[in-house]
Amino acid sequence: MSDMSKGKGIGWEVEACPFCASREVEVCRTNENACWLRCDACGCDSESHATLMGAVRNWNARPKATGKAVITSNDNDHYWAMMEKCTR
Repeated sequence: MSDMSKGKGIGWEVEACPFCASREVEVCRTNENACWLRCDACGCDSESHATLMGAVRNWNARPKATGKAVITSNDNDHYWAMMEKCTR
């Protein structure tokens, strides 16, 4: 991966990932009017923008993750029920 794709040498300060705090951020493009940043560590993306400068602004404007995550769904019971059916 080039220094440019890691946010180095583009002339703008690129913040760390708001979810995992990684500084390994790459520039992604599908065409000349779609540019966004993606964390190499956890894969989160910024909102797309037509320009690199806009994509960096979108990335840097994201709220930073704080606190701890809360598990809101657990499929453990479903998993074990399915396993029990399979072993009969």
